[in-house]
Amino acid sequence: MHNSCTTEDLLQYLYNDLPAGERTKIEVMLQENWGHREKLQVLKEAQEQLNYTPLEEPRSQSLQNVLDHLYNSNKPEKRSYTTWYSKPAADML
Repeated sequence: MHNSCTTEDLLQYLYNDLPAGERTKIEVMLQENWGHREKLQVLKEAQEQLNYTPLEEPRSQSLQNVLDHLYNSNKPEKRSYTTWYSKPAADML
């Protein structure tokens, strides 16, 4: 960890995803820096909103678009190579 708190550090602190030593360092920084405390408070409020916001089921067309994209992106591409050679490179060896 660094000498200052990043948003990622604060998120890990918020979700109790830090080793004890790093958590203690964050707690000290929070006591000393009101800006970090304010940022942590904003993250806590966002966490609460996420916990209580009902999730809607995605539209079936959206799911189909994602699946189509995944299917098409896994197909090998047909590439055409234009060169000034009269034969493919493999035949020239």
